[in-house]
Amino acid sequence: MSEQWLNVNDLEFTSSDSTSLGSFDEMKFPTNTNSQSGSESGLDNSETNVDEQTKNSLITSNSRNSSLNYDGGSIQIQENVNKKKENFDKYGFLLEGNLKAIKEKQFSQGLIHKEVERTMKWQNIITNWDKHMKKKQKLYHFFGEGIPDRFRGLIWIKLSGSIKQIEEHANTKTYQQLFEIKNKNAEIDIAKDLDRTFPKHQEYMKNKEQLRLFRLLLAWSNYDTGTQYCQGMNFVAATLLLFLEEEQAFWTFVVLMTDYHMSGIYQDGFPLLQVYKFQFEQLMKKYLPKLFKHFTNVGIGTDLYYSKWLLSMLYSSFSFNTVIRFFDCFLLEGTPYYFQFPLTLLKWKQKAFLSMGLEELMENLINFPDKSLDLSKIIKTCQKFKITTKMLAQWSDEFRRQNYKRSTNTIN
Repeated sequence: MSEQWLNVNDLEFTSSDSTSLGSFDEMKFPTNTNSQSGSESGLDNSETNVDEQTKNSLITSNSRNSSLNYDGGSIQIQENVNKKKENFDKYGFLLEGNLKAIKEKQFSQGLIHKEVERTMKWQNIITNWDKHMKKKQKLYHFFGEGIPDRFRGLIWIKLSGSIKQIEEHANTKTYQQLFEIKNKNAEIDIAKDLDRTFPKHQEYMKNKEQLRLFRLLLAWSNYDTGTQYCQGMNFVAATLLLFLEEEQAFWTFVVLMTDYHMSGIYQDGFPLLQVYKFQFEQLMKKYLPKLFKHFTNVGIGTDLYYSKWLLSMLYSSFSFNTVIRFFDCFLLEGTPYYFQFPLTLLKWKQKAFLSMGLEELMENLINFPDKSLDLSKIIKTCQKFKITTKMLAQWSDEFRRQNYKRSTNTIN
């Protein structure tokens, strides 16, 4: 079987790439995440001749298996080409269970009719964006109903503000230059996590999508050499890549890590994550005291579930539909949603959780039973948990005082 060598650094941008976006109205977004073509990334994946010296940064691929080679070694990527397209959901994830029932539910006439109505509403919102952004509370109601998938990428870059970065770098090769920089440690860490990222997704079963993910995360590691890559970022980046072109996804990733302060969750020692955990515990005591007491009595701390949820943006424990609905609202609401959404989910399951012991609780928190939940109602309920900047600031100060006291006692 013939092999094809693809050089990560030698792949050229074509005229259709997002580096040549032109006006905002001309921007392209993946419209069918279940059938992305190789050309969507805007990168030329044609066969490239390379010498032996450069093979340490190449992708070797064939029709069945691939290996990502880098300075520190190589990672095998298994490519499953035997799965039928109809066995995947609309996002490209492998369907399990009663496939016929799932398909019938996905494409029922009632759901299709609702999707048409939502599409018309969101078309109006996009057309009158500035007007609707002045009435965020009303806009949040539409988020409860859900964003049509065809508009999700566009809404994300408008909400996050990454559209400014995308337009600013539209006629530059900044992104390409970033992922061309050698970074041995980052390359090794990223490569190890490629096959752990969306392993049941149609596109991530192939090396082409993993290559896009590799480039994006490597570019970030060279963009922010202080934070670089940390496990968990792969899920954030992979989610963006399902709805955005590669370079659009990169600049949106940059905005999330900087303007939304997500990099603090992933920095050495997880400084911001430690603060969020403390704040979440205080909110549990305030709003869900019975459940917090029960968790404490059976020996479940926030490290066992909340930390994992945040590091993977919920993907480690929730269905992808829940993940993207959280993502939608997080981009609108910002930091408070790190707390409001998990609190609401726990409140909806509180009665059941109070009757569970340690083992059963752990199973449900690791594999959260969210498929039967009405996410529209949950999202509309989230804002009932009042979380102010003042509250979070007070708890942040308290955490730092306690942390300082503990470190002082340790030294003494």
